[in-house]
Amino acid sequence: MSVPAYTKAPGGFVAAHQLPDGRFLVEGWHLNLTPFDAPEPRHDIHYEHIANTSAEATETVQEFAGWLQSPLNANPQAA
Repeated sequence: MSVPAYTKAPGGFVAAHQLPDGRFLVEGWHLNLTPFDAPEPRHDIHYEHIANTSAEATETVQEFAGWLQSPLNANPQAA
């Protein structure tokens, strides 16, 4: 099973990296449109998990992507 290295989501992205011991580090990065300590939008890490198998890593990527459905601090009434 192939674990996607990068998965785009509406509110950010998920990155997965295979570790030297064969496990996978999965990180969910949220797009923050108005961070309190910076003038420009940026991505902040919000979710991380070390998966023992590629199947677990793939499930975690899908789960994190589902949690990243909208950017942080987005105005739901805009648009």
